[in-house]
Amino acid sequence: MEIKQVKNIIEAALMASAEPLTLKTMQSLFVEQELTHNDVAKALEQLTKDYEDRGLEVVEVASGFRLQTRQSIQPWIAKLWEEKPKKYSRALLETLALVAYRQPITRGEIEDVRGELWAIGLRNPWRMSFDRQTGDLWVGDVGWELWEMLYRIERGGNYGWAVMEGWHSTHPEWTRGPTPI
Repeated sequence: MEIKQVKNIIEAALMASAEPLTLKTMQSLFVEQELTHNDVAKALEQLTKDYEDRGLEVVEVASGFRLQTRQSIQPWIAKLWEEKPKKYSRALLETLALVAYRQPITRGEIEDVRGELWAIGLRNPWRMSFDRQTGDLWVGDVGWELWEMLYRIERGGNYGWAVMEGWHSTHPEWTRGPTPI
């Protein structure tokens, strides 16, 4: 086997390995070619010389050899992993403040303070509007087959995905929504 091919295989192995490789491990890559320890060491030495004027270098560490970036290039490479400050949403910060100052607190109490409005059972809302005078939320929801629905949303309401279609009961034996959860 040509020394160039041996160098290419060692280079690829060093690049692909998550951990440093020992000479013995590199030699085990060439069992069928019967390369000696000295042949692998010579190829590794030539590979090290090839990297002398490049951004990478072959370095011997306690547990073997590894391919790494040169120390002189670290300031530019470090920019790839710059830590950006976490951006927390206003809602998250409000919730954390409530949890910090009002222990113990339930989800319902948090929603009461924050004024959240939530409901379930809306199939496919296509229009939403707040009534500015009353503060009510109205939602237009696509129906199942025959009717489209318009709801005034109440906190925790169940708008009957499986119970109602418009004002028509899909299952008359079930309790009609909206019902709290």
